Amino acid sequence: MKEPDDFEGSPDEVRAWCRRMTLFFQSNDISKEWERIEMALGKIKGGKDNWAQRWADTQIRKFLPFQKEWKETNRDLDILTMTNKPPFET
Repeated sequence: MKEPDDFEGSPDEVRAWCRRMTLFFQSNDISKEWERIEMALGKIKGGKDNWAQRWADTQIRKFLPFQKEWKETNRDLDILTMTNKPPFET
């Protein structure tokens, strides 16, 4: 399946875009959570007054401290054991 278009920040389109991203992940066997987060945040652009892009950039900054540790593991990572814990519980 072809990768979905970027999300351009329209609130009316967010649910449909998320469903397309989920279908893309499933059909391309992308199961690691970090890969999914990384791809989705990288595809969020624009929006009124660039709100969507600014939100995505803020989320990316939150993930950077533990990105290396998360990506280096070859198994499902138990977040509780991480040195740099992410800003979410699961």
